[in-house]
Amino acid sequence: MARNPFRVRASTRTVSDDQFIKTFAASAVEILQDPKNPWSGLVFVRSAPGGGKTTLLRLLTPGALKRALAYGEDQRYRATRDALQDAGVVEGQKALLWGVYLPFAIEYRTLDELGARALPVFRALLSARIVLSALKALMAHLDLEHPEDLKRLTATWSPMAGAQLPAEATGEALLEWASAIEDSVFELMDQLGAVQGAAGKGLTELDGLHWLADAEFKIDDRKIAERPVLLLDDLQYLSPSQHSYFNGALTALRKPLGIWAAERLEALQEKDLIAPGVLEGRDYDSVIKLEERWQRRDAALKKFLSQIADLRAHQADGFGDRDFFPAIADELEAAQWDEKLKAARDLIEARILAGPGGAPRYATWIAQAREKTGSPKEVAIEWAALEILIHRDHGKAQRAFEFDQLSEDEALVRSNVREAAELFVSRDAGSPYYFGRERLSLLSSSNIDQFVEMSGDLFEEILSASLLRKGDRPLSAERQDAILRSVAERRWDAIPRAAAQGHTMLRFLEALAELCKSRTYEPNAPYAPGVTGFAISMADRDFLIGPEAAKLGDEMRVLREVLASCIALNLLEPRLDAKNKGERWLVLYLNRLLCAKFGLPLGYGGWRPRKLTALKDWLGRASIGAKSSG
Repeated sequence: MARNPFRVRASTRTVSDDQFIKTFAASAVEILQDPKNPWSGLVFVRSAPGGGKTTLLRLLTPGALKRALAYGEDQRYRATRDALQDAGVVEGQKALLWGVYLPFAIEYRTLDELGARALPVFRALLSARIVLSALKALMAHLDLEHPEDLKRLTATWSPMAGAQLPAEATGEALLEWASAIEDSVFELMDQLGAVQGAAGKGLTELDGLHWLADAEFKIDDRKIAERPVLLLDDLQYLSPSQHSYFNGALTALRKPLGIWAAERLEALQEKDLIAPGVLEGRDYDSVIKLEERWQRRDAALKKFLSQIADLRAHQADGFGDRDFFPAIADELEAAQWDEKLKAARDLIEARILAGPGGAPRYATWIAQAREKTGSPKEVAIEWAALEILIHRDHGKAQRAFEFDQLSEDEALVRSNVREAAELFVSRDAGSPYYFGRERLSLLSSSNIDQFVEMSGDLFEEILSASLLRKGDRPLSAERQDAILRSVAERRWDAIPRAAAQGHTMLRFLEALAELCKSRTYEPNAPYAPGVTGFAISMADRDFLIGPEAAKLGDEMRVLREVLASCIALNLLEPRLDAKNKGERWLVLYLNRLLCAKFGLPLGYGGWRPRKLTALKDWLGRASIGAKSSG
C-alpha cells in the first residue's frame, strides 16, 4: 500500500512483481494479440517516453506471470489472467512462455570507442547477456534457484560455423562462458586509452541470439516444452551503428523465436518520424506504435485508462475499494457557477444585439433562443452557438437581403459548433473547462505516463481534502482545472531540457499555439471546435525526408530536427494522409496537455495548412510568453 500509488512507476524493478500485477491494467494485454505471429516473429513496440513499453514487456517475465496466475481467482485481478490466456501466454495455471528480459543502457555506446574491434566486442557482450538473462529467466520459470540449480540444466543446439557457444553444455558451463566474456569486456573498457589494452573476446555472429532460437533445454533430462520470448528494452540507448547492426541481425534471423523489441521513437531517424507508416510490414512481423494504436481505439483507451486509475486508487492507504473517476466532479457546482453563467448568457445576448444580431434578419433566431430551457450552462452555450451562427451568416459573401428573416430550421446547431460555444462560454464566465473523466482522458494524448502524472496530482488533492473533511465529496471542477493547467505548465517548462533543440522547439510550439488561439477564438469559429494543429502537404513532407535533404539550408535542417524531436516526445501528434479538397496532408496536432496551457479545445479535426517557409519562420520567433486563457 502507498499514500499515492500514482507516484509509483510500475515498470521499475524496485516495484515487486506482486505490486506490479496489482496495478496492471488488463486491457494492455490486448496489444499482445495485434501481431499475426507474436511468439514466433519480430515485433517492434515504439512510443514516446511513458507510452507503456517496459510495462508490457515486464508482464511476460516469469515473476510477473506467476503472480498473474496466483491472483487469477481474485475478481480484482482475474481480467489480467483471462486476457493472458486469450493471448496464448498462459493455459490454466501454467505459463506457456518464459520471457528473457534484456534492457539496454547508455554504456553500450562506449564500445564504439574500440574502433575496428567495436562490432565484434558488441556482438560478444550482447550474446553473453542474452545467455545470462536466459539462464535467470528459465530458472525463475521452473521455480529453481539461480545459480545453484544450473547444474541440472542442459542446452543443446547446432552451432553455425565459427560459433563459440558450445553445442552442448550445462547451465553452469554456460554461466561460466558468458560471465568470462562479460568480464573480458569490462576489462577491455577499463583499459581504454592505455597503450596496450586487453584484447577482449569478439564474435563473428550473434551466437547468443541464434542459440536462444535453436537450443533445446532440458532439466534433469526432461525436455522443457515452454518457449522462450526475447524481450529487448530501450534500444534507443544503442549508438546509431549498433542500432543499425542489431536491427539488421534481428530482421535477418528468420527463426521461430518470439522477439519483442521496445524503443522510444527517438531511436528512429528523422525521416522515419516525419514519414510515419513507411516501415511497417517490410522485414518483420509487426510494428506497434502505442500512442497511434490507442488513438484508433477511443473506447478501448478510455476503458484502459479507467482500469489504470482504479487499480492504483485501490492501492492507496485508506481509499478502500473506491474507484477513481467518481472522486472527480463531472459537472460544475451550481451554487458557485449558476449566477456567473446566467451573467455570461446576458453578456452574450447583449453582444449579439449590439452587433449583427440586432438586424431584423435574426429576429426569429433571437426569439427561439429566448425560449430555450435547461441549466444555466446549457442555455449559455445555446446563446454562444447562436452568436457563432450569426457571425457566420453575416460574413457570407453572398447572402440574402438583410430584411429577409431566417427560419428556425436554419438555426440548427452542429455538435462541433456547440463544442466551440462551450469553450467561448468558459472564457466569458471564467468557468473551468478542463475537468471530468472525458477531458482527463483526452488530455492524456494516449500516453500512459502523461495520464498517470495528471491523475497523480488530482489524487494528491483528493487525499489531502479527505483528511480535512468528512465524506467523499468529489474534487471540484475548478480545482481539477487549476491542477491540470499546472501540470501543463510543468510539461511546458521541461521542453527546453528534453532535446538538443529544446529552446527552438519551445519557440516553434509557441508560434503554433499563437496561430491556434487566434483562429479558435474568431467570433464565427470557422474551424469549430477549434484549431489545434497544422499540416504540411505530402509534397513538402517528401521534400523534407527525400534525397534533397542533404542540400537543405541550415534552417530547413533545424526545422526537420525540430519536427522529428517534437513527434518523438509526443509534443506533436502526426496524422498521415489527411485529405482536404482533393489534396493529401500530414497533419501535426499539438499534444492535448499543451492545449490546456493555451486554453484550446481538445478535439481533433481543426488544422491549418502551412508552407515550409512559414514553419521555418517559427523557429526564430521571440518568446511570446503565452499563458493559459480560456
